[in-house]
Amino acid sequence: MTTDQAVLLVALVDLSADVDAGQRYEDAVLALLSRHGGELERRLRTGDGRPRCT
Repeated sequence: MTTDQAVLLVALVDLSADVDAGQRYEDAVLALLSRHGGELERRLRTGDGRPRCT
């Protein structure tokens, strides 16, 4: 792969029932993206409002 090619990574994360803990985890992980040249393209949430990122 050359440096001008992008990689699309999709993550489905099944979080615990503790929504606050899940939000803290999501915030911590997403904060690492820019460190590695990544960016969040889309964030999806389930029907009950829990976060789901892609």
